[in-house]
Amino acid sequence: MKKVFKGLLAGALVLPCAFAFVGCGDNNVHVDVSGNYSKVDATEAKTEIENYGISFEGSGLRYTSVSDVKVEVSSLGSFSTKATSNVWVVFDEQNNVTYKVEINMNGDGAAMGIADTKINLNMTAYMTNNTIYCEYNGQKLAHTLGSPVETEDELLENILNSISSNVEMTNFMPQFIQYLSDSGAEVKKAENGTTVKYQITTSEQAGMNVDMYLVVKDGNFAGFKTETVMTQSTQGMTMTMNATADMENYTGNITLPDLSSYTQI
Repeated sequence: MKKVFKGLLAGALVLPCAFAFVGCGDNNVHVDVSGNYSKVDATEAKTEIENYGISFEGSGLRYTSVSDVKVEVSSLGSFSTKATSNVWVVFDEQNNVTYKVEINMNGDGAAMGIADTKINLNMTAYMTNNTIYCEYNGQKLAHTLGSPVETEDELLENILNSISSNVEMTNFMPQFIQYLSDSGAEVKKAENGTTVKYQITTSEQAGMNVDMYLVVKDGNFAGFKTETVMTQSTQGMTMTMNATADMENYTGNITLPDLSSYTQI
């Protein structure tokens, strides 16, 4: 049970980040990346972003990832899933971090041609004071990242650290733009008043295309978005995927449930 629970927690934290480097319905983040874009030199874009000295408004970040995946196997049938994840990250005055993750996943199809298979997963997880709380399938479980650190704990901590490090985008974004430029990516820019948007399009690799957008308003971080399209075929199997991830500032709080109702494992 403990390993299964940790696996679900890892999935809860990985899924929002899978296509970003990021519940359902009205909770979703939608970053506006519309505009008239024109191609710019990646080095110049990198310098511009560095000169902004991008800062973050509010007490945290929110992001949403949505993925649609379909797998078709010759003579065996197909299976499709749609997953939506929402993540809230909030910092307090002492720089302590609280996370909230909501996941909704639905899938249906013919699994290996044996029988119709359906998946429905709804899960909400929190992390505060080094303890992760997860509710799924009517169960409420908690796990504290302890010492000595176990292998699964190291995985969870690494995931959480990667989320936190992605928040520090002031220096990360210019380097990333330059890296993509060196890798053959195309950089475009759109301006409207005090809002500047950068679009980064990677060259196709292994059937996958990725568009990334950085939105800056009044010199501050205003949004980040990725759009991923992938098609891969091999030995009678074809997989297609469409995924988006949106990130924006968050000025609210995270309201924790009654944590005493969770069973520690």
